[in-house]
Amino acid sequence: MTERRSSHFQRVQRKRYAQRSFRNPYFQPKRRPRWIVPVAALVAAGGVGAGAWALFASPALAIKTVRVEGNETIAAEDVTSAVWADLDEPAFWLFRRSNRLLFDAKRLTQELQGRFSFADVEVGRHGSALDVRVRERQSQLLWRSGDAVALVDDSGTVIRLLSPDEVAGLSRPDPAPGPGQTLAPIARLKRLRLFTDADKAPVSPGTRVLSGKEAAGCLAFEQHLLDQGIAFTQIQVDRSSGAWMAVKTLSGYDILFDPLNDVDGQATRLAALFRDTVKSQTGLTYVDLRFGDHVYYK
Repeated sequence: MTERRSSHFQRVQRKRYAQRSFRNPYFQPKRRPRWIVPVAALVAAGGVGAGAWALFASPALAIKTVRVEGNETIAAEDVTSAVWADLDEPAFWLFRRSNRLLFDAKRLTQELQGRFSFADVEVGRHGSALDVRVRERQSQLLWRSGDAVALVDDSGTVIRLLSPDEVAGLSRPDPAPGPGQTLAPIARLKRLRLFTDADKAPVSPGTRVLSGKEAAGCLAFEQHLLDQGIAFTQIQVDRSSGAWMAVKTLSGYDILFDPLNDVDGQATRLAALFRDTVKSQTGLTYVDLRFGDHVYYK
């Protein structure tokens, strides 16, 4: 009986040992306070945040200068302002894209192409300096519709709208460039042919105001006028009454022509009219070349 109790006691002790259900009161492990883990996590997060702030908000890593090259009719100041506006945009809510580590050249390229409709934009960063090289789409003419004036390419599509300052500058005289100076962008704009929309239809970048053939015909006819010594100011387009086009001459009369039909032949008939029939352009109201070999004038 005694052996059986002893055996039972030993089994119970072995079971308790296996389950670790007893502790030595003199060797109790120290319990870690519950607040240590969250505090350590907060300290670590604070360290990471402080490091990120020092890295992404450091003035030493900021882009400080912007250089623009390749512009012709668009002022470099306008492009520079657009670049800085993009660089000042927030990144990750707290920082700015002017930080070199957060700068996105692809984003800036897309922004400039969308705003100015450049044919090409190259963006390069050299230390704290940003170099922006642009290539403008070839503008062939100016299109005035109401108060808006737009640059139009050789396909008759609006490239961009001129700013109010540019529109005002078209009517102001420009000083001649000094030695070593290039022609100002506004002076280049003034050299473009001016078209006026009599219908004053709204325009925006991408709007087709002329077909490519119309644009080419108009420019070719204007070149004939220059070759004949006929000075003019603009072409007026009126689509509400038969889509006619009229060149406004400095002598005060209009020349109506069709840019889609034999522009060379119309110019030849105009030259013959002034050579053989109308000896003086004074008092003329209009000359109409749109009806084949028949030339009408008043």
